[in-house]
Amino acid sequence: MAIVSSNSEWTEERHETKKPKRKGQEKEGHDLEIDHQREERLKQQMEISMKKIESSEFYKSFLKQLKSPELSGHIHIMSGSETQLQMVIYGIGSIESREKPRFQMSIAILMKREFDWVGNNIEVFDPLLSGTESRVITFLGCTVLSVNEEARREVLKPTLFFMPIVRPICTTTY
Repeated sequence: MAIVSSNSEWTEERHETKKPKRKGQEKEGHDLEIDHQREERLKQQMEISMKKIESSEFYKSFLKQLKSPELSGHIHIMSGSETQLQMVIYGIGSIESREKPRFQMSIAILMKREFDWVGNNIEVFDPLLSGTESRVITFLGCTVLSVNEEARREVLKPTLFFMPIVRPICTTTY
């Protein structure tokens, strides 16, 4: 599922930079020590992000589209005899170091809260997730996959692959 806003609310510039290693981090994405302060700070940041998303015009419009009879009908047909769709999130990025991944994660969690057709267990994978991020994602009711499926999951039941993309900013000079 790609979510792109038509306004500047959801644009992002991508700069490839190497993240500095955090204290207690053996290799990128894997912290070794449990830092409860970092965990609590990230939980607070996620709560703030969910509130921002929930009150945004983008999310209100998104919900309206998902609740429309036409789309609701397609979701019902697609789910068949299953009452819920499994949701899998690949490539969310670091929810600790960047706001955009927190917003994307927030949308998935809010969808789970809003719609009974979203499965109870959202599965998340990104090789960059730290132990702290994984614990917070688990706290939010999701499961962090420990194995990189390389987007080759065999789907045995209706599944929603939630892979939000952000439209890059294009600058044109006239």
